[in-house]
Amino acid sequence: MNTLGTPPHSIMSTASKLIATLAAAALALAMQAAIPATATADGIAITGSSQTEGLLSSLSLSFPANASPTRLFLAWGAADCGDSLGNWDEVDWLADVPAGDTSCDAPVVTLRSGLPCVRVFRIAPDDSAVELESVTATGTQYVKTSLTPSSKAAVRCDLTLDAFANQAIFGCRSVAGQNSLCLLTIVPSGSAGHGWRFDYGTQIKNSGVDPVAGTRYLAEGDYRGLKINGSLLSNATIGSLGTVQPGCVMALFGMSTAGGVGSPAQATIHSFKAWSDTDSRTTTLASDLVPCRKNGVVSFYNRANGTFESLVTGTLIGGADKAHSSCGTSVDASAVFNPYGTDRTMTITKFYRNHRQPTADLAFSAGLADCALVAAHDSIDHGGAIADWPAENTAILAVVPAGTASMTVSIPWRIEDGEDHSFRLFLVARCGSATYDRQFDGIRATGSQYVLTDFTPTQTANVMADFKFDTALGNQVIFGARQGASSASFAVWHLEGALGYRYDYANWNANSSHPEQAVDGAYLPRVINAYSAGLEVAGERLLTVPESAKTTFAAPCPMTVFALNTAGTANFFAKGVCRYVKAWRVASQENTRVLDLLPAMKNGEVGFYNKCDGQFFGNSGSGEFEAVTEVVNTTAQILSDSGTLGVPPPGAFVITLR
Repeated sequence: MNTLGTPPHSIMSTASKLIATLAAAALALAMQAAIPATATADGIAITGSSQTEGLLSSLSLSFPANASPTRLFLAWGAADCGDSLGNWDEVDWLADVPAGDTSCDAPVVTLRSGLPCVRVFRIAPDDSAVELESVTATGTQYVKTSLTPSSKAAVRCDLTLDAFANQAIFGCRSVAGQNSLCLLTIVPSGSAGHGWRFDYGTQIKNSGVDPVAGTRYLAEGDYRGLKINGSLLSNATIGSLGTVQPGCVMALFGMSTAGGVGSPAQATIHSFKAWSDTDSRTTTLASDLVPCRKNGVVSFYNRANGTFESLVTGTLIGGADKAHSSCGTSVDASAVFNPYGTDRTMTITKFYRNHRQPTADLAFSAGLADCALVAAHDSIDHGGAIADWPAENTAILAVVPAGTASMTVSIPWRIEDGEDHSFRLFLVARCGSATYDRQFDGIRATGSQYVLTDFTPTQTANVMADFKFDTALGNQVIFGARQGASSASFAVWHLEGALGYRYDYANWNANSSHPEQAVDGAYLPRVINAYSAGLEVAGERLLTVPESAKTTFAAPCPMTVFALNTAGTANFFAKGVCRYVKAWRVASQENTRVLDLLPAMKNGEVGFYNKCDGQFFGNSGSGEFEAVTEVVNTTAQILSDSGTLGVPPPGAFVITLR
């Protein structure tokens, strides 16, 4: 922290000027220092990096020569996942390296932020093992994996259901209803269970939720139950740890019962992962299966242990070759590298009043990423965490682009006579956060963008949004999901003309005849609240759900924002700005909130961050959302902190560097 000193006069002495000049020169030299290479004992090194618009765009690498061609992969995450490629959730091809080469300038194909930890892995590929987009079974084939799950195992499968039938996507058990960990689909059969089925331990759970053939799903299962596309299915909830000890390996495209495989599936698998411990997934990845073709055989390559799953029955159908990727053995890896320079520092060279405005002259050390300068003030000092300061007393003063050496800023709170306030300045990263990179006051959709959430409305749902239309033309849906017109619906519309707001609930809907009106050429932001009692707009009840319409229902798909999700198809796109969306499972019960969507940017994409579970929802439509007014990100990484600054006295007030 800087030491604050007050000279006896407002004009600096000649000696003080000389000291300041020497200090500035030393600071300028420090800012020219080269970024050190990051390397491990085996010699691979990240010798430099570059960014475009504040996002990682390329890496410079050096490594020992190899007698055969090699491939480089970029792995990244919020934490260091170690030197095993299989333990990193985010992996992408970086470059192909010819035999004998010892260096490479590798462009990052997609500009990336959110990379506080980066490793580069060099793979010696087996040319006969090529990664594929997917593997498909038609009802007669299956694969025996090398995985024998335990009671705390967690599995995740990215799949497309090619037919809705009695079939097992994956599974193993000792006998029916014992030591099981299986995912099946069961067709409707009258009084019998149907839909997604999850077997765990001794429990057999039929969800009653039917999947749709031809639709892609993310299925996750552990001792808690079965999630489909992020939503825990209530009728397939387990909730307690049971005994899973099958004594045989898990099968894909079928269910292994004491080693024999039955219930073959008609499905496509895009990836399969399993963890031996549900609660510490980052370090216990037991199986990481990617579709692969080796020596003409289509199966899966296990990145966790470097083996090819060769126990294949029948001939599986391989998807398209995956661009620039192959399966092989990791021969070396770089050490963890932070591309955003967390050691960037800020120095206050002068803190003074400028017509009652606190003003600071600042200098910055060398840094790779652009940053934001945040100011905070209050009657007391709240410390070095931005979130601890009152939100109304924090503000972004400026964006500090990469390479900026100095700047002068005015703090936007006037000093009144006799005040004894505390001020504090924070230099924060605008990327590389474990949560989200930037926060905004709102995001704007222009008529082709929308967000697909993981919240499926039912009769007890309560959804609230702050929304401002850009136009009242066209039929638009602010948020909603439905089976079809007047069927299992939960949606808020604004209809063109005099019909105004419309609310769909269960099998009922009504128009309010209350359209939005422009004020001085612009529409006002409205808080919209929809629940079982009716629809409220700006605190006024526009529509009331009649008692006769209140029935038990569940939408067939998750709710979208800026559009209507009709059984998996988005339509009736809205044009306007949304500042937040909140959703509760049960109306008016705060502890059941499942959505608290905050406008944000992550990995260069504008969308919503869910404060309830940390999930980021990007744009599922075309084009891009427009970010509206960047605001203080209280979760951002603080690169430098001024410490407590009191009220500067009138006249020049100089901070000396010691």
